[in-house]
Amino acid sequence: MIRVLTPVAFVVVTACAVPPGGMVDPLPDPDLPPITDPTPVEPPQQTAKARFVQAVENNGCVMTPGNVNTILDQAVIGQDELRSIVPALQADGVVETSGDSSIRVLTSQCI
Repeated sequence: MIRVLTPVAFVVVTACAVPPGGMVDPLPDPDLPPITDPTPVEPPQQTAKARFVQAVENNGCVMTPGNVNTILDQAVIGQDELRSIVPALQADGVVETSGDSSIRVLTSQCI
């Protein structure tokens, strides 16, 4: 009985000592550069002004009382932020306002 169990025990112990893929070299190759985890690249964040201009461009280049909620949702800004953005964009010559409560974007896409 011991003659039968000894080879079986040897096979079991040997099978547990070797990883499933075979032998693994515990030391890294000094000629290869070290492997590092890649850092995720995040896209640059757009400013509220850039998001607003892009949203107006995507909605016909004019913000009117009829599409204001759609544009604000797309630009992810609120009414208060809009009140501060429009004068700054006017000073930059990017938008113009009219008496009918509309705001027109003056960009290369909206001429």
